[in-house]
Amino acid sequence: MIRRRRHPHPSRSPFAVARVLAVALALAASSVASGARAEPTVNAPSPPTDALTVSTEGCDDLRAPEIERILRIELAQVADQWTGAEPLRVELSCEAARVRVLAIDPLTDKRLSREVSLRRTRDRDRTVALLVSQLFLTSWSELLLRRPPDPAAPPPPPPPPAAVARAAEGLAREAITPSSRRWLVAAVAGPRVRDVSSPTLSGRVALRPALLFGERWSLSLELGYERGAAKRASGSVAYGAAAAMIGGGLRTAPWGPLVFEVGARAGATYFDVRGDANAPVVGTSTSGVLAELALGAGPTLHLGMATIGLELGVGLTAPRATAHVARDTDVALGGPWAGLSLVVGVAEGGP
Repeated sequence: MIRRRRHPHPSRSPFAVARVLAVALALAASSVASGARAEPTVNAPSPPTDALTVSTEGCDDLRAPEIERILRIELAQVADQWTGAEPLRVELSCEAARVRVLAIDPLTDKRLSREVSLRRTRDRDRTVALLVSQLFLTSWSELLLRRPPDPAAPPPPPPPPAAVARAAEGLAREAITPSSRRWLVAAVAGPRVRDVSSPTLSGRVALRPALLFGERWSLSLELGYERGAAKRASGSVAYGAAAAMIGGGLRTAPWGPLVFEVGARAGATYFDVRGDANAPVVGTSTSGVLAELALGAGPTLHLGMATIGLELGVGLTAPRATAHVARDTDVALGGPWAGLSLVVGVAEGGP
């Protein structure tokens, strides 16, 4: 009986196994390489990191990974050390050639934004990255104002007594609060008509110093002198009247440099009536003190410290004073009157 010698199967040889493994590895590597080459490049937002993230919306011409790379270089001293729960976030949104940049800073808990046009910008990624870095630097500049307490500083002095503190606060408040009281000095001049039944025309001038309270109210003193004459067939009757009155005023809110003012005054008037010495009829002179009430209203124009205005006035002099004229109409100096005045003044601090 002849026995045949059995050779080992090639597949079980060590060299055969090695060759199979080598071929399998080569095929796998070739498949991975071809898959990597076939995958298209997508300009997507960079994935979130622990320190810095950049996201875009509608920005086809911007590359978020490149912007993040430049930002990591510009802000390396902070981005490499920041370990907070929230990263430094950058959100970019585009509309045509305009880009809105929003920087969200967890260090100062601030959100800073800016909108720019990149129409004529070549390196848009670098321009946007530098703009974002400036926003973060602006936010961090606030940290320069925060000074940690000095542990070696001496304890604060004890508080002053309550009365002293109130007095000091009052002086400080008066020093920094503009005064609500101002002065105004005005000159008044214009015609006045008395005795409506037989009109008598006179001219009047007055000086009117006033104290203004806030924007609306005023308190004034008026010192005036009036001179007039009544013509009669037998001659003329001349008179003079010196008046002193006190009163208050109210003005509206300004319309630009223009305000409308109303006022009321009351006081006393000293009349001195004298007939014409050359008249054929000789009469006696007379004088006396009468009460007077005046109301005035009109517009005022403010030009810096200067004021100019018109005032329509009406009033009443009582009791009714009458100068008798022999064989002619008497001259009535009391009773109602009306007048128009030009008021020119200077006010402290303007309107």
